[in-house]
This record gives sequence, C-alpha cells and structure tokens, in this order.
Amino acid sequence: MRIIFKEDYYGEVFSGIPAYRSGMPQALDQMATKPVELKKFEWGCMAGEHTGYAFVNAASETEAKSILPEPLRNKARAIGLNKFTMKDIKEAHQP
Repeated sequence: MRIIFKEDYYGEVFSGIPAYRSGMPQALDQMATKPVELKKFEWGCMAGEHTGYAFVNAASETEAKSILPEPLRNKARAIGLNKFTMKDIKEAHQP
C-alpha cells in the first residue's frame, strides 16, 4: 500500500500496498479484518496495477501504516506530500 502524508505534520497520508496478482487475494483477506480501513482504499487491480491506495491523516509514517493489518505494514510505503507556492518555485530557480 502506498500512504501519502503532508510533510509538515504527516497530515494527509497516501498509503499504497503493493500486492502482486498472485498475492492479491491474501492482501484483500488481510484488509477485510479491518473493514473501516478497507473503505479508505481504492485499488488499481482492474487496470492491472495490483496496489491499494489511500489518503489518511497521520502524525507519522508509522501512524499512517497503523491503519493496515500487521502483516501488510512492512510492505506498505508511506509518502509525504507538500505543496509548492509560486514563491517556492521562483526560489528553487535562484542560485
């Protein structure tokens, strides 16, 4: 699973669980043990991308992954997000 979170406070987290086609039934069975969290995920299976994705609010990567069943946490990836302002973009081009 992939989890994306905002850089400043890990706020919104995008969680992605990679589940290769052969492992997809097991990943879904594990997620079924957490029906509330299962509702947060969208899956790319029908497009050939066997990964679950969710945006969640969390204070850390560890907290973000805590929505997952224990067996899936080490496979999950949490990604912090941030926004850029026009000022940030201009400053990035200055030496």
